[in-house]
Amino acid sequence: MSVQVNNQEYLNIKNQVLSGDRVIRIEVTNKQMHLKDLKSVIVDGTPIEMTKEAVKGLTKSMGISGAFIKTIKSAYGEDNEDILKEILSAIKSKKSANLTLVFHVPSNKITNIYITGTKLITDDQYFKSLESIIETTPGAYLRNINAATNGDISAVVANPALEFQFGGLKDEVFTGGMTLDLNTTQMSTSFFTERLICSNGMKTTNKLCSKRVSSTDKVPKFMSAILDAEYHIDSISAFKARIDRCYHTRASLSEVLAVETKLLTLFKGNNIDLLLNHMSSAEIRAAFGNERLENSLDHKFLRTNLTIWELTNEVTAISSKIERERLPITEGTNMNLQRLGGDLMFNAPDLAPSNIRQIF
Repeated sequence: MSVQVNNQEYLNIKNQVLSGDRVIRIEVTNKQMHLKDLKSVIVDGTPIEMTKEAVKGLTKSMGISGAFIKTIKSAYGEDNEDILKEILSAIKSKKSANLTLVFHVPSNKITNIYITGTKLITDDQYFKSLESIIETTPGAYLRNINAATNGDISAVVANPALEFQFGGLKDEVFTGGMTLDLNTTQMSTSFFTERLICSNGMKTTNKLCSKRVSSTDKVPKFMSAILDAEYHIDSISAFKARIDRCYHTRASLSEVLAVETKLLTLFKGNNIDLLLNHMSSAEIRAAFGNERLENSLDHKFLRTNLTIWELTNEVTAISSKIERERLPITEGTNMNLQRLGGDLMFNAPDLAPSNIRQIF
């Protein structure tokens, strides 16, 4: 069963974004905005709650590094925000750039903050670009789309014409595609692939299979590059090479436990038992026992009975289950699952592949 966003679902998301029903962008000067604390700001006399991501955006806009914030909190304590507030206010007073606040209407919170003028293109231009890709690619269709609470937009375009097989194995037939993502500073694309036997989708932000643009005048060149057949052929070749490695590489205990931790963080208790009951991590934990589990320094060197390819497919199978059964999991979470699967494919493994010939 192919996963596809129908036209009405797409138009609903597009209209919500463009109408301002989801997020409103508010441009403010330094004089209009004051820090109340690290959880809220006062804009023209009105206090508005900020998310943690908005705080990160604010500090980044002021040229303050995350390491600096961490150092201050470590020195003065998590609850003592007065000193941090003074430092932020002092640095803020020296900045002349105006800021754009992303206000998420449903939650009534500021979800992102960035320097005005850094957003590459408008949301309307993004949707026109996305529609252009689909219209000019025969057979292509919209597979996923997510308008995040922080104002970012991401989409996956599937292209059935990019079907390919790995190693002559009947179950390892894939179709390709691409993502199109827009945030406050750039637009980017990455290779997307779907395992046809089970609709398991994954995307990768690996530099071999990704392109990005952060200058408005270079957007036309970027659009031409991502529609070029050579880009997709190169991505398929890189993907096949990674499959070969993953097929012959056992996952380390560290890799298995890291995936488990990321999944638990991603779902935060939401349908966790239903979604993770097919994962092998519980059996692997039992097989190694508490003594080895407690010695985390050894985890990268301990070989499990699971290959990286099998671990990857356990992750992407969750995404497939969410899509097939229309489970109440956000599209953003689902796309993060697809990215986690892609990252597993392209990250350097802890252990050497078993098909590498020993020369010593």
